[in-house]
Amino acid sequence: MNINILSTFIIVLYLFSSCGSDNNNSVKNIEAIKASGGCYNTSNEKIIEMVNVVFDEKGVTGTGKRSYLLYSESFDLNISGKINKGGSYDVAITANSTMEGREKVSETTYETWVIKEKTLEVNNRNSSHYIGNLTYIKVNCEGSTKKDSALYDAFLGFHEGYAAVIKNGKWGIVNKNWEQVIPCNYYELGNVSEGAVKFYNENLGRYGILDVAENKVLVEAKYTHVTSFSEGFAAALDDASGKWAIINRKGEMVVQPTYWSVSFYPQNPYLMFFNEGMANVAIGDAKWGFINTKLENVIPFQFIFAEPFKDGMAKVNKNGHDWYYIDKTGKCVKDCK
Repeated sequence: MNINILSTFIIVLYLFSSCGSDNNNSVKNIEAIKASGGCYNTSNEKIIEMVNVVFDEKGVTGTGKRSYLLYSESFDLNISGKINKGGSYDVAITANSTMEGREKVSETTYETWVIKEKTLEVNNRNSSHYIGNLTYIKVNCEGSTKKDSALYDAFLGFHEGYAAVIKNGKWGIVNKNWEQVIPCNYYELGNVSEGAVKFYNENLGRYGILDVAENKVLVEAKYTHVTSFSEGFAAALDDASGKWAIINRKGEMVVQPTYWSVSFYPQNPYLMFFNEGMANVAIGDAKWGFINTKLENVIPFQFIFAEPFKDGMAKVNKNGHDWYYIDKTGKCVKDCK
């Protein structure tokens, strides 16, 4: 079977076997929150998390699953908290690693939750791998015998005003108003980027790219895999050669199958091909370098591995041991040996 870009994401979302409640009433005030609950899902480029919670007049209790995409580590969550006079909740979350050999790794964080009609707003998250606010979307609980037809089963966080959602095992796209712009007919969709989204045609067993606003095919489903568009380009894995090519928004192959690999992680649909005008690509095993948006090789293929550019720097490795940072000229600027 071909690489499934959202396989890890989907596995995380469906780890729950039951849900505390199927209450689908609109939450207008604190009285409506009492004795209610359900499942809530959030995701971004760093984290995927689903919680299964019950609210009552005293507070909140529940469980959950958390996965850090950059570290490929998942955690079981235990949730408890008390209600405040204003209707928000002071919540404690204990996260226990599920990774083999790290079962004793545990962290408890404290944050504020605000419950709205279809969302759960998390303020002041301050964990070891994530600092900031989060918005959870209420979803149907996997294993529930009575599902709310107004809710989705899971979603991939909003980007550019769109989010991929799942209903009955199929993916579609909604806008910020929760209007469906692409029906839930697809076996797999990626993250919306530059107004387009990659899709998987299960009949052909190949990937292509859709224009989201017009719901039409930009790139036919003929590749073993594709990345999202970034800075006008996408990488496409050619089945015949086993190498990556570069295509534009017209579907034209502007660089023939050339690259042994591109910095593209199937388990993280948020990572882009081009970042800050540069793409890290390899012409062979342990032969990584960088190209620019003119598709020129501007930093030689000299690294065992090279990460994408962020804040003007990229993390690279030449000997398998020592990592350091370079600028866009290839000069070492941090952790130089």
